[in-house]
Amino acid sequence: MRKFISWMTVMAVTLSFGFSSCSDNKEDGPVETAAPELLTFGFNVANNGNTLTTDYVGVISTTDHTVTVTMPAFADKSSLVANFTVGEGNKVLVNGVTQESGVTANDFTSPVDYIISNADGSKNVKYTVTIEKAANYEWSEYARYNELVPYGDNAIMKINPVDNTPYIAFVRKEKDDNNKVVVIKNENGVFNYVGSKEGESDVVTSGMMDFTISNTGTLYYIYKNKSITEPVKYPATVMSFNGSSWSNVGQPCIAELVPSKVQIGAIGSTVIAPMISNTNSGSFTKRVLYASIFNDNWTTGSLASVNINEVGLECLTTTDNAAYLYTISRTSYKYSVVEYKNGVWNSLRSDYLEEGATMAPVSMTDAASIVATNDGTVYLLTADDAETKNTKDMRFRILKYSPDSKEWTLIGGTTMASVKANESHISAKIAVAPDGTPFFAYTDYTGDKLAKVQYFDNETKQWSAPVAVSAGEASYVNISFCDNGEAYISYVSADNSIVLVKYAAKK
Repeated sequence: MRKFISWMTVMAVTLSFGFSSCSDNKEDGPVETAAPELLTFGFNVANNGNTLTTDYVGVISTTDHTVTVTMPAFADKSSLVANFTVGEGNKVLVNGVTQESGVTANDFTSPVDYIISNADGSKNVKYTVTIEKAANYEWSEYARYNELVPYGDNAIMKINPVDNTPYIAFVRKEKDDNNKVVVIKNENGVFNYVGSKEGESDVVTSGMMDFTISNTGTLYYIYKNKSITEPVKYPATVMSFNGSSWSNVGQPCIAELVPSKVQIGAIGSTVIAPMISNTNSGSFTKRVLYASIFNDNWTTGSLASVNINEVGLECLTTTDNAAYLYTISRTSYKYSVVEYKNGVWNSLRSDYLEEGATMAPVSMTDAASIVATNDGTVYLLTADDAETKNTKDMRFRILKYSPDSKEWTLIGGTTMASVKANESHISAKIAVAPDGTPFFAYTDYTGDKLAKVQYFDNETKQWSAPVAVSAGEASYVNISFCDNGEAYISYVSADNSIVLVKYAAKK
């Protein structure tokens, strides 16, 4: 019995030493984990579909721990989702927030620091990610259309926000005055008709037409309909495209008034059509601005509640949730800006002139321009004689309205000295790039008549020098941006061709 106990004691001691030895081996040092390292970094279309149209791969420096990604200069960098890989078991943080590849979005308008740590957090490395502007982007002619002649050089270009495709609407010019609205789109440099080449509207009076595309990709145009004489002569008609054919939006006569100017915009499926009444007809008074709004049916009312009465010029823009209307009075020669949101019109600026100015040019028909962003920021192209003290030498102003401060500011602190604004046949438009950079496109019929463009450099806080985007004379200039930072300018050339110029990487 005593021998058995002794043997058990020896075994216990032996096992105790064995277990102790194994435990000591594991505790000789910390468990080895992969060193913190950023292996790959970039931005993919799959995770940034509303912003990018191609993948961008970052260049990683392992010596100074930096990442450089080259993207179009004016792409929206405020909310990009990065795709990355790191060492096994590594953790990734930005401003203390855990990052998930292909999921987490960050603001890359300025450099972003990525902190890479090993599994136990004992080691970490900072990688600074910077997005640089692509230097090889330029304006160059992209496509030219010359099958039909646009009436009065009128051609309106819009970008479909769903697929970044440029569309152009114009009234075709016919010898028998049988002018109709024609819509074309450009796909990979080739123009195709949207509907019939002959046009599917009724006859258009005096080329009076406007065109827009909603945020859901629905196409609309409005025109003064010469085919209707009752209950009023030549009222406005609105048509939309359902993907296969054009049809009237509501009744062909959207309001029993005769317009001298028409505009159209869309907030989702709500269609807005401001019109200046050209004659006294029933309850519609001449020179008063009315807004027809379609929600299952058309309703029309004046904008007198926001102090919009005698109007000589109007210009409309829409966002995903609001519409903004810019007008100039034909009696006071002052301008107003109103917002339509949640079914209500509100004034952002009423009957206004800059200090020292005597008038805004009401004849600036093809140079009135207003654009806005979804957060309620508004950009306005207007003009006056405050600087020159000469009504024959007015200068453009590009103003910005902040919805937070409710204030208007002059972008760059100076007027646009590149061209006079008082000519009735001048063409000028503004656009805002996805990153918030304002652009000014124009052609000066009293100068070299070239289509030109300039932008406000947010780094230098100066307007860039004008760059010619046409080789010869141009008229009726339009400019619009895609979500990825690419852009298009359209104009009508001296031979009546519709020319599309694209801002994109050199081939």
